[in-house]
Amino acid sequence: MRPKLILGLLCAYVSFAQTEYYTTNEQILFNQATLEEMARELQDNYTASYGSAMYTGVSILKTRVSGDSIINTVQFDISAKAPSQLITRQGLAKLVGSPLPLGILKKASGEDFMIKDLLGKPSLITFWSTRNADCAAELPVLNQLKKQYGDKVNFVAISHQTAEIISDFLSRKAFNFTHIAGAESFMDTLGINEFPTTLFLDSQGIIRAVENGVPHHVNFQTGEMTLGNGKEFIAVLESLQ
Repeated sequence: MRPKLILGLLCAYVSFAQTEYYTTNEQILFNQATLEEMARELQDNYTASYGSAMYTGVSILKTRVSGDSIINTVQFDISAKAPSQLITRQGLAKLVGSPLPLGILKKASGEDFMIKDLLGKPSLITFWSTRNADCAAELPVLNQLKKQYGDKVNFVAISHQTAEIISDFLSRKAFNFTHIAGAESFMDTLGINEFPTTLFLDSQGIIRAVENGVPHHVNFQTGEMTLGNGKEFIAVLESLQ
């Protein structure tokens, strides 16, 4: 049994001498020393509770760039088996710092789309579905980003759905990105299993940040979550200019 939890932190520990930070809730940042201290405390608590040795691991779920900082969203994993290392990257977070492995895809309009089409300026790539409510909800924010940056950034939307489905959707709702259709194989290669998922690339096609769509903001008094205005996306794009 491996219960997983996200810890709510009551205070922040930030060392401005470091550039890599960690968070569990997108609000409070802490450095690696604090992360390790939290993991040890959690491990001790579970060991005392279970009456036998328990171990803590840390999974990095996503990574983004904010100014000069790298911010990793993490999850603590509890297990009766000691992990081979304390911190591991999961899913797309493993690809940060690597080139996007893009072959030849097809635009919804029928033309080929290749990695060379992304070189020379930063890129925001969203993986989405016309049937996903969260994808639909963030369209106004994405359209505003496209309006704000224009041709200074590549804005690309990639879907596993057919060109016909994408075109039908676009005839009814504005989504002012370059659209790629029928990309199921490419998405499987990347391990895309959640919509929306957003990648940020630098001008050389290197993945620099991963997000699960436009971040939500949490009211910690009421527990209510509301869609943000995309300021986190703006921070990443500014860092890539």
